[in-house]
Amino acid sequence: MCIGRLRSSIDAIRTIFSPSVAARAVDQSGVKKLSEPARTKVLLIGPLPPPTAGVEALTLGLLRHLETGPWSVRNIDTQKRLVPVSLRGRLSLINLLYACRDVARLLAELALHRPDIAHSPFSSTATGSLRDSLLIGICRLFGVPIVAHVHGGDFDRLLARGPAPIAGVCRAALRSSARVVVLSTYWKELIESHFSGIECTIVPNGSEDLGPPPARDREVPVRILHVGAQGRRKGVHELLDAVAGLRREGHDLRLTLLGAEEWVGEGKAIESAIDRLELGAIVTRTGQLENESRRPHFDAADIFCLPSHHEGAPVALLEAMSAGLPVVVSAVGAMPETVGAGGRTVPPGNAGALADALRPLILDGSLRRRWGEANRREWEQKHGVEHHLARITRVIGECVP
Repeated sequence: MCIGRLRSSIDAIRTIFSPSVAARAVDQSGVKKLSEPARTKVLLIGPLPPPTAGVEALTLGLLRHLETGPWSVRNIDTQKRLVPVSLRGRLSLINLLYACRDVARLLAELALHRPDIAHSPFSSTATGSLRDSLLIGICRLFGVPIVAHVHGGDFDRLLARGPAPIAGVCRAALRSSARVVVLSTYWKELIESHFSGIECTIVPNGSEDLGPPPARDREVPVRILHVGAQGRRKGVHELLDAVAGLRREGHDLRLTLLGAEEWVGEGKAIESAIDRLELGAIVTRTGQLENESRRPHFDAADIFCLPSHHEGAPVALLEAMSAGLPVVVSAVGAMPETVGAGGRTVPPGNAGALADALRPLILDGSLRRRWGEANRREWEQKHGVEHHLARITRVIGECVP
């Protein structure tokens, strides 16, 4: 038994350090590596799917987009597929091994392929930000300029509550970057106020097109959709409380929660809340769904709701706008700047305010349609994935020496 466990541990370490992991992930995604010497060599540091979240979508989208231009593109896949949910963002042996793997791959890329420019997302967790700072420092040591892309929704909490030495390391790393890209004015003002001498470039997030939106002629039941990591950070419990209150008023509702639990035990806490509020007959939990399997849930919904406590610029919100849904979200991160005439923002952690914002949409199908149409127009003008990737590509091009 001990020998079996030892062999499993050795196999896991071999998997972590396997030099072909990044190449396999790229090949499975249909991305072709370019190697023409005349092209500008770009190194993309970042995780690839699965699973598919905001940063994974960014990395894969950039790989595919840059392939069509005058670029020779390589990727260091920083995805940590063997890390259990309970150890995400925490100091542990397996996270340390993954960090060593990423450093080893970066050193090999810099020494063997000599990129002209690098791009890397910048984590919002304490351990992740230290790893990303180290990777940025190594790039600068080799004389390679790097674009740091602050993409995590908890970076404000890290600056407010994290240890001062971590903030100092982040400041040094971001200052040494050729450009710091952020998702909205909120993040630009936050980082520039904390770190003097850093000027951020705003590139709003983008998403794939889920349209054209279907006709939504059904009046009842009204279907509410929540998409994201399932737990307290994404406001699931406030949404359950709001739905329970609205149901007691006599409204015919259905609620779909799409996503996996964020931390161990949060799924059980959600189930307990559903039982306590007697919502079992109207709440559906799908678990984590990828790519096209998500689309039917957007098509079937009437309202999108994401009352998060902390956010960056969630792709799920943009997908809902693309799908022509009215949205109710919390006033955190980039969401207030993203939501226009087709949505409403509420204070985080306030189930009563959330119910008040949902009620007019539940009662008025024509209001839902008008807001949904406004969101679709807003998405087409500002948040299509091609617009987003073109802006990032332009920033990368401006930083090439």
